[in-house]
Amino acid sequence: MTENLASVFEMEKEELIKAGIEKGLKPFQAKDCYVWLYNRRVNSPEEWSSLPKTFRKEIKHYFDFSFPQILKESVSKDGTTKLLLELYDKMKIEAVYIPQGKRTTLCISSQVGCPVGCSFCLTGKGGFIRNLTASEIFLQLVVLEKRFSLFGKHYNVVLMGMGEPLLNLDNFKKSLKIILDPEGLAISRRRITVSTVGIKGKLEEYLQDTGLPPIAISLHSAMEEKRRKLIPSRAVLSVKEIREILQKSSRREREKISIEYVLIRDFNDSKEDAYALKKFCKGLKVKVNLIPLNQNKLLDFNSPEKEEVIKFQDILSSGGISTTIRKSRGGDINAACGLLSTMEKIKAR
Repeated sequence: MTENLASVFEMEKEELIKAGIEKGLKPFQAKDCYVWLYNRRVNSPEEWSSLPKTFRKEIKHYFDFSFPQILKESVSKDGTTKLLLELYDKMKIEAVYIPQGKRTTLCISSQVGCPVGCSFCLTGKGGFIRNLTASEIFLQLVVLEKRFSLFGKHYNVVLMGMGEPLLNLDNFKKSLKIILDPEGLAISRRRITVSTVGIKGKLEEYLQDTGLPPIAISLHSAMEEKRRKLIPSRAVLSVKEIREILQKSSRREREKISIEYVLIRDFNDSKEDAYALKKFCKGLKVKVNLIPLNQNKLLDFNSPEKEEVIKFQDILSSGGISTTIRKSRGGDINAACGLLSTMEKIKAR
């Protein structure tokens, strides 16, 4: 970021248009600044050909137009690529490009680190530093688009990177104004999935707003005692509270909510665990994603046997519950679910 200049990306649409008018532009020209910046993904004012040359030269002296910088790329044998990004204050986050046939998914972060501290997740082991600003959230998409030539192409977005989105809900909602805006990044809400462990006072608020993207709830156990061992944070809703909220949502909404379940060997992968989850899901509009744990030497848990995963799925399917097994991507570069982190910092602890 240019020293002493505010980032142009931190302004909402109305603020940017107002700033353009104050600099001498007509309203339609000021709006064109927004369209050039977001809808056309052009962050160099010199290229805004529909606007006066004088304005294009001067605007760079008032605002900073820089993106997060790519410090490092890690490429998996399956084509998944993880980017280590540096923010304006030298803090670092990770974002992931996941190609799978004709389907592309971009995984982005919502915080620097994570305050939840799930015991099976490397991100939490690195601690929590701060929330991402609205622009730091959506600019990950722009950086990934530019790096992998995705502008104009359809792709899916998952907020399953570093952090807990509902603990940064205000900034996330602000970023969505630009992400979803047809004159902004113009990404459909149905192509975005937001992952959360279920935060007190936030999950129900989120589900009541039908304009927000679909949500995925990281449950990981339908047994309260086990879930607390995996997710010890006091900010997290209990299993019973989550189910009550989902019951209200199921009566109100048509969309199914995803239940994310990381399977851990000899901890939450037994028949008893499967039947508990089956009971939890009964009567709810949900679908279950089973995620075999991505093992790492810094974690105290192990991946389940493939046969146990299939047995677990069969029990859920016998209850008419839509269940899929998520294939791990990028595990060899620590880009898979639960492995995003600043590894060097964790090792130094």
